[in-house]
Amino acid sequence: MTISTLDTSLKPIETCYRGNRFKSRLEARWAVFFDLLGLRWEYEVEGYELPDKVRYLPDFKLFSPQGNHRWVEIKPSDVTDDPKFKAFKTAIAKLGGTHAQLVSGSPLQWLDKRYSLCPRCGVPTPNLFPLFGDSYCFPCDMETPSGGDNAWEFNGLQGIPWRPHKGNIITEIKNGCLLKRLAYRAATTAQGARFEFGEQRHEFKEQSFQSNEQWVGVR
Repeated sequence: MTISTLDTSLKPIETCYRGNRFKSRLEARWAVFFDLLGLRWEYEVEGYELPDKVRYLPDFKLFSPQGNHRWVEIKPSDVTDDPKFKAFKTAIAKLGGTHAQLVSGSPLQWLDKRYSLCPRCGVPTPNLFPLFGDSYCFPCDMETPSGGDNAWEFNGLQGIPWRPHKGNIITEIKNGCLLKRLAYRAATTAQGARFEFGEQRHEFKEQSFQSNEQWVGVR
């Protein structure tokens, strides 16, 4: 038996966190990560029967600071595609539903791939952090005004100021850098969380990850 065969034949240990029994420690680390960034989530809240009669149960229902939700599916770092997830994403898109994102690996692995979080809604996105002042998030594009000269808003992830501009989410460059540091701090803490081998309910002590630095003013 090869190492890769052994890895796929072993079953992850269930992990308890905040009253939820996660199928793996990987999923639990994402829950910790979302908590540390102030994002509300629900785990395996609802299953669906897809048009081809296949049943699918998304991992996370993630709520943005604005009160909208996205679906997030967590997979190991070497899994970047999943037929059932793709069918689910296609089905909700046809019905005018919300966004769904497949995420590979732990929060720290996600960030190490140079992927990011949307500064407005907080959903993990396979885009670079908005270090140059703008980023794209499809669901935010659908939820915000089009065109330019839109006003700044102050209800982004961790309170970051943002404004919509021709489909993109605009932030100040310094604020984008600060958001990246906050995300890495949360991801590093989530990576080191202990869950007592999945048998004992683990209560993670939530921390505030708002830096001593303040978001810079907007023009």
